[in-house]
Amino acid sequence: MFLKSIKTNALKVKIQRLFYTRFYSNEPSTLEKKGLVLGVYDNLDFTKAAEKIDNESGGKLKDILNRVIVLLMMNSKSAIICHLYSDCIDLDEDDNEKTQSFNIEEKITLKDMKYNELDLDSERLKQATKKIRPKLGETEVFHGLADYHAVAVVGLGPKDPPYNEVEYLNETKENVRIAAGAGARKLQKLCVNKIEIESFACAEAAAEGAILAVWRFQDLKNKESRDTVSEIYPFDDNDVSGWQKGREKAKAQNFARMLEQCPSNIMTPTHFVECAVEELCQAGIQVEARDYDWMQNSKMLSFLTMAQGSCEPPLLLEMAYCGGSPDNKPVLMIGKGVTFNSGGLCLNPDNKQLLEYSADMAGAAVVLGVFKGLSALKVPINCNAIIPLCENMPGGNAAMPGLVVTALNGKTIRIDNTKHDGRIFLVDGLIYGERYKPSITITVATLADNMRIAMASGPSACYTVSDLLWEDLKKAGADTGDRVWRLPLWRHFETKIKAATDADYRTVGKGKGGEPCTAAAFFKLFAPKGEFIHIDISGTGRVSTEIGYPYLKKNLMTGRPVRTLIEFLSYLAAEGK
Repeated sequence: MFLKSIKTNALKVKIQRLFYTRFYSNEPSTLEKKGLVLGVYDNLDFTKAAEKIDNESGGKLKDILNRVIVLLMMNSKSAIICHLYSDCIDLDEDDNEKTQSFNIEEKITLKDMKYNELDLDSERLKQATKKIRPKLGETEVFHGLADYHAVAVVGLGPKDPPYNEVEYLNETKENVRIAAGAGARKLQKLCVNKIEIESFACAEAAAEGAILAVWRFQDLKNKESRDTVSEIYPFDDNDVSGWQKGREKAKAQNFARMLEQCPSNIMTPTHFVECAVEELCQAGIQVEARDYDWMQNSKMLSFLTMAQGSCEPPLLLEMAYCGGSPDNKPVLMIGKGVTFNSGGLCLNPDNKQLLEYSADMAGAAVVLGVFKGLSALKVPINCNAIIPLCENMPGGNAAMPGLVVTALNGKTIRIDNTKHDGRIFLVDGLIYGERYKPSITITVATLADNMRIAMASGPSACYTVSDLLWEDLKKAGADTGDRVWRLPLWRHFETKIKAATDADYRTVGKGKGGEPCTAAAFFKLFAPKGEFIHIDISGTGRVSTEIGYPYLKKNLMTGRPVRTLIEFLSYLAAEGK
């Protein structure tokens, strides 16, 4: 701020159904509390919406903000302002840090003046306030303004910053997301259940930031333990289409987050399919699930071999979104759908990290989120999806290291390490995808934890040999704030995985290092004809750290990069690809 084991299958199914129903029936508080989020730039200029509220209140908003600034300069105690403006300003446990909330370029002290005697219109104070800059995302809450229970004024940073070529980032849009998210979350903490967000001159980004920020996973909590469910509305509806676009993209990402966040004893392959059917069929998307017998008859033996360590039956999910001309070739998306990944017989050694592996189906969740967004926005493009769903568990039937399996195209593959399960799980899906004759194939998966070490939760890793597709994907990431970074997809890495003495290919590859790149090269060998993109979301697609993306709450799943892929596919549709 400014101032600074479910024991029986029957019970399991019952809980699964109850969970999914509850997810769509969160009941808002019966006592409506309205809130409003407004913006102020780092030069202390209000946005147009904030100016409007200030004028309607007879300059009260500006007056209170100035007094807060003066209080900071005097290094006074919060008790003074609490006493004078207790009806206007919200103070909480963080108020003792409020003197650190501004960047003060020059320390200013007013030793001989009392706070309630200050002339706020004096030239001395006007010059002094120019030295204070509210940081991006810092929020102060005021009460008693207009008809709102609370009004949050949030720092927007500099006005209209240019596109950042070094960062691959549209900072104007990202600043709006951060500000809208910070203001909405602050009001949510104050139990405000109806929050109006000003557009900040970019309604799409404002809707995204606010809706993503207030999302919570509370479906397994008792009602009395749940936090406030805040609904987001536009304050100024000048850009209705922009707000609707941002809202639908954020809702699509939140849908992916829900799938990722749900514990693995509930979010089994079967329940994942149920969620897809329930959510996407009503949106006009064709959804079909293939069972074990169908896959066995289709000779998807490599996938079934890796899945046989679990008691949960594997499934293959197919989806089709037909938004373009029937004559246009589709884009094929394939997502990794491992609903829990223990590492198999090569058990993952880190118990803390194992907690995240219920979200090893993040790639599959992202694909569902993308399809939901495409349908809601009516993007004129054709898309197909193939999602292999299973668990990777140890057991008497589990795949062993060194095992050689036969893929759908007859090629043999040596399994070097069962922790690298995604390579095998997606191979048969890639080969099967040839029947769609796609123009572009996109794989989305959590494959290599090395990516988290290399790039943390910053960008998702992108592999493609097409410069044109890379430029579109880079632009989409810059506009959505959910960026991607290109890594090599050279023949060098194909050579590593072809260096097997007892099979056609091996999963990890000969020699040390390069696992993320060899994984992408492995997929490319089995991908249908046409352009190919692999996106590794190991560092970005699971638990949020809130670093760099403050509108994605810490310790909740991120759902990234749903909005980037929706934007990218929208570009392709506009370009007629």
